[in-house]
Amino acid sequence: MAKKVVESKRDFMTASLLSFLLGYLGVDRFYLGYPGLGVLKLVTLGGFGIWYWADLILILTGSLKDKQNLPLANRQQKLKPTLIIIGVIYACMAVAYIWAGASHPELNGSDKDVDKLQQSIHDLNQ
Repeated sequence: MAKKVVESKRDFMTASLLSFLLGYLGVDRFYLGYPGLGVLKLVTLGGFGIWYWADLILILTGSLKDKQNLPLANRQQKLKPTLIIIGVIYACMAVAYIWAGASHPELNGSDKDVDKLQQSIHDLNQ
């Protein structure tokens, strides 16, 4: 007879997407029932980025459990769709970043631009 695993009320996909999109604000830790760690993660902006990535990996691998130490619900069924969603969001962000740099070369910042700006400021002061 197979032993039934008790799962958390908290959903794997929800926790994963919260961690990916808002993990640097500690929203994933609040969702999992760790408000103290959520506040700490918030004031350090995801542990200066390190804690953000660590939690995302721990959630995706199933290592991070909720406050009652229960595994997140529906991980097996929702792992592949979650990874696809995160991949699509990440790809869209990368395309937007590249597009913004290509369509706004003034944002790239070259030494010539800095020199022109400094010269303009100098001219205005005289």
